[in-house]
Amino acid sequence: MKIPFWIGVLSAVLAAVSCVPLEGPERLQVRVSAEDPVVRQIWTYQNRQQLDSLLYFFGHKQATYRYLAAMALASYQRAEAGDSLIYLLADPVDSVRMAAAYALGQLGDTSYAAPLAEAFDQLDTAGRYQRANAAILEAIGKCAPARYLDLLAGITSYLPTDTVLNEGLALGIYRFGLRGIRDPAGTQRMVDCVLDDRQAPAVRRVAAFYLSRIPDSLRNLGDPALLVRTYTTEEDRWTRWALAAAAAKTGTEEAFQALSAQYALEKDDRLRGEIIRALPHFPYSQAKPLALKGLQDASPMVAQLAARFFLKAGEGRDIATLARWARNDSLPWPARLTMARAAMRHYPTFAAEGRRAYSYKLRFNFLQAQDPYEKAAWLAAIAEEGWNYRFIRREGFGAPHPAVRTASVAALRSIASRPDFDSYFGLGARGRTAELAGYFVEAIGSGDAGMICEAAAALRIPERQFGDFLDSLAFLRQAMDSLRMPQELEARRELRHTLAYLQGRPYTPEPPAAAHPFNAGEGMDEPLQALLRTPRGAIELELWPQYAPATVAAVTELARQGFYDGKVLHRIEPNFVVQGGCPRGDGYGGPDFVLRSELPRLHYDEGGLLGMASAGRHTEGSQFFITHVPTPHLDGRSRLFGRLRSGREVL
Repeated sequence: MKIPFWIGVLSAVLAAVSCVPLEGPERLQVRVSAEDPVVRQIWTYQNRQQLDSLLYFFGHKQATYRYLAAMALASYQRAEAGDSLIYLLADPVDSVRMAAAYALGQLGDTSYAAPLAEAFDQLDTAGRYQRANAAILEAIGKCAPARYLDLLAGITSYLPTDTVLNEGLALGIYRFGLRGIRDPAGTQRMVDCVLDDRQAPAVRRVAAFYLSRIPDSLRNLGDPALLVRTYTTEEDRWTRWALAAAAAKTGTEEAFQALSAQYALEKDDRLRGEIIRALPHFPYSQAKPLALKGLQDASPMVAQLAARFFLKAGEGRDIATLARWARNDSLPWPARLTMARAAMRHYPTFAAEGRRAYSYKLRFNFLQAQDPYEKAAWLAAIAEEGWNYRFIRREGFGAPHPAVRTASVAALRSIASRPDFDSYFGLGARGRTAELAGYFVEAIGSGDAGMICEAAAALRIPERQFGDFLDSLAFLRQAMDSLRMPQELEARRELRHTLAYLQGRPYTPEPPAAAHPFNAGEGMDEPLQALLRTPRGAIELELWPQYAPATVAAVTELARQGFYDGKVLHRIEPNFVVQGGCPRGDGYGGPDFVLRSELPRLHYDEGGLLGMASAGRHTEGSQFFITHVPTPHLDGRSRLFGRLRSGREVL
């Protein structure tokens, strides 16, 4: 789906966001002001990644400068700074200690687990360093070995009123889970936290995030009914949002009935959407009626999530139902096309004639479509019939719009990724592999950044062994030499990755390109307002320059130059994000500069937050996203630099 938009920065209107005054002399207070030339200099050093210059401020008498230097290294993430950051864990100022702990956690090095644990102030009964202690608990979850998880889960000294520490503890266990480290004690601690209504909403929210996202986290749950009942009575919106998935993971009849009843009561489409998204945890025959209700939901987002349920879980016996909904003009076209894709995917293989006829129908619809994003969606549906690979190459590679060209290679990549590839193509599997290899080489030789990215990634599908069908790897080097830099940095990275893979050696990204010069500009002490004007209405945003000064300065500069005018919101992921700012319109383009990553200690713990898209650290440019729902797995990985102020219905 695409939505064109125009963005303009209007004015700075609100109070400063990053002043954290502490008791004591002025030098012990953290007060970030863009009017301070030293603050601007530290931001410049961060943008230029001048490590020695940042480390100089670790010994400065002003706490603000020590704090900013440590936070800069949380974004920079240089291992050489680790020992110096350990020194700041004993700083007299809570905010500085907190920044040092956060920066060490960002390094992800297990050798820092012991210094972090030693820096935890167990005698801080007055709570003077509680923010630092909480940051240490979270940082341990990011970098410590598995044995530390038991230590965190075994902490019993916190009262429910110790909100900051309990949240840090919950975040630590959650970070362990994101790294694939979990144990029954940690999971039980999260269950107990969710069930304890004495805990602060922020703490229970993190625990609910854990239970909803971490695989197998509820396999040995003692009494699933308790969790289900908590879901039905939960008042905090985002805790209830996360508990929908957690309750569904129990797979019980009580959970299904609770979700069905709640679906009828929910006013927020994001929460209804999460109920629909949780349906694959139940038997298809049980979930199907509720999914059909979702298709008829007034929210296009919920309808699309319901269509994706049928794409994932549908059955061949329902092919007539799936095809009928694919023709239903009352559905938004993304949901209709997803239902067509579901029908193609689940069409019984024994009904060869009917399957072939349906495939031809989808081809016809693709040829008739005018909107490039609709054509791209048809290609994804057509690719569900693997034998369409020649049609996809013929009709997609030369398409006038980048989104269609990129989608055509993505469709071929999905065919090559089929787990049943060998049995599907039978005796012809090797020949089809050779043809696809040729198509991917052709796509890489096209010079089109989107096609290159998809094709390069396809050549790394281990099951296909595409390297056996390539006479030479010179085409990869030639494609790299033809790219425009830094606009096509992502394509270059994909090519380098594929070259390393085919040569059997580890892939190491190139050093980041030179950063865009940083110009703080005026009004950097206050949030800025920005307005997205779309044909569906206006979306008002708030930008946070004190947390991400280089990002806000660059986005503001682009907006005032008219860069965003007429661009599209090219990526619409229901109950996740809306993304825009790509000059190509397919997600593989950028401006003529790159930005250094800025990763402040902020949390994606609610919907409507503004982040920057990237192809890895220090590769950000013009593309941004707005979240629909909490996305805490992005904390410390994707820069958060603002929030939605109004226009949620439009979003």
